[in-house]
Amino acid sequence: MKLNTLRSFAEKVAFVASTPKMKNVVKADEHHFMDNKDWKGFEKNLKAKGFQNAIKEHPMSDKKLKRYVKNFGGYLNSKKVVGSVPSRTTGKVYKVKELPNGRLACGCKDWQYNHSHKSTDCEHIRELKQGLEKKSSNSLLSSAARGVAYTRTLDKMKAQAKRGDLIHENVRRLSTGEPLLMVGHH
Repeated sequence: MKLNTLRSFAEKVAFVASTPKMKNVVKADEHHFMDNKDWKGFEKNLKAKGFQNAIKEHPMSDKKLKRYVKNFGGYLNSKKVVGSVPSRTTGKVYKVKELPNGRLACGCKDWQYNHSHKSTDCEHIRELKQGLEKKSSNSLLSSAARGVAYTRTLDKMKAQAKRGDLIHENVRRLSTGEPLLMVGHH
């Protein structure tokens, strides 16, 4: 049905309100004008990028709500799982994901409510970062250890080559009657 064919103003308003973008704007309005906020419904709607945009663009949304929507909404939509960290108390495993801006986000309620709108990390993200740093430094240490082992092996090979050269030189000297060389002398 086209907008031109609608007869009444009410039909036109109903038609415009039925478009996906307008549905999200209406939901954002409903949220802002409700006396008792339906936060469960809000979180459910937050999975839709259109709703996220409607909340971020809404004139009644404050900076904190916009950051929450950007970051927690980004968590809900992110497919880039960086790791999983078990809770120390409940045993529940939380997914840590990377947001489009590179920030890490966690599925725990602490991150969602206390850290998502700030530039801070929950304990699960801190634990994951520590694990990654250890792994990184361990790989650097193991690289260094491999380098040291390689250098030692190379030194041994050089020493063996020198002894081999010495043996060849002494074999030559034996055949000519010259005095033999001792190890360490050339």
